[in-house]
Amino acid sequence: MARPPSKSNVAGGKRPARGRTIAGPPQTPFQLSYPAGWRKVPKAHLQKVETTPAAAIRRVDGRGLVTVTVRGPITISLDELRTGFADALSERFTDFELVTSTEMQVDAGLGIYTSWILRDEGRVQGNLTVPVGANSYTLDAALPTGATDVAREVGAIFGSFDVAATPGA
Repeated sequence: MARPPSKSNVAGGKRPARGRTIAGPPQTPFQLSYPAGWRKVPKAHLQKVETTPAAAIRRVDGRGLVTVTVRGPITISLDELRTGFADALSERFTDFELVTSTEMQVDAGLGIYTSWILRDEGRVQGNLTVPVGANSYTLDAALPTGATDVAREVGAIFGSFDVAATPGA
């Protein structure tokens, strides 16, 4: 019998304290908790990025970044999303090495978590995509290879992701 996806996080870290959060706009409400040592990225900096994340946090020592982007609905199955995303990454990056691609249960619902290493750049990246109603939420993380402390924090941050109830709904 298959084991259900974990309700915790992918890296085994403890959930961040609920006191530090970033939240999405009223049209696409979400909430993400983060630990001490992380700070919100100013909105002015986010507007300089091509895909304009709805929110982002960065470790104060610069060794970790997590962004949240809100997109339209996902029109394929989660399994198709998982395999298609991993295939696209392997075509895009010559130094791509898949670490994992699996379903992950977070407070907002069931999503697909993928992590990979870009050896030439010395970077680990993670992506969590969670479909919720008419939207999909994408959390992306980047950290240096070997930064297991940062990886645990990112896993806990991803695990805290939730979509807030729309007021009056």
